[in-house]
Amino acid sequence: MFLLNDIMIKKYMSDGSLSITNFFPKNLYSNFYYFRLYRCVGMWDEKTKKYHYSKIEEPKKESLLIPSGQYLLVKSFERFYLSTKVLGYFSQNSDLVEKGIKLNHSMSIDPTFDSRLTLGLQNLTEHDVTLSVGENIGKVMFF
Repeated sequence: MFLLNDIMIKKYMSDGSLSITNFFPKNLYSNFYYFRLYRCVGMWDEKTKKYHYSKIEEPKKESLLIPSGQYLLVKSFERFYLSTKVLGYFSQNSDLVEKGIKLNHSMSIDPTFDSRLTLGLQNLTEHDVTLSVGENIGKVMFF
C-alpha cells in the first residue's frame, strides 16, 4: 500500500478505480483532496430519538449556523466511489480547528464505498459559528 499522489489520483479517476462526483480541480493537492460541506444537515429530534436530514433549501441561504455546543450531522459535497484497490484516510482541515469546530468521522473510506461521506460537526466554542455550503471541511488521502 502506498500513498497516491495527484498524478496517480487522476489516473485512478480516469480508469474508474476512483470516482469523485462534484470533483473540484483546485481542491486536489500533491497527495490529498479537500472535500466540502454539502447542503444536507441532520438535526437531532428528541421525540423520535433520531437524526432527521433536511436540505438547506433557501436559494440565498448558502450557509450553516452551528450554535454553541451543538452537534450536527452533515454530508460531503462530493460523492466518492472507491474500487477494491483503493482506501481513503481522512481528517478535518485546520480551518475548522481555528473556528472551534470538530469534525467527527470514521477512520477511513473503505474499498467499494459509493456515497457521500456522513460526518459530524460539533461547535466547541461559546459562540455560534457559521460555515458556508461548499466550504472545505476536511481532506482525504488515497492509498
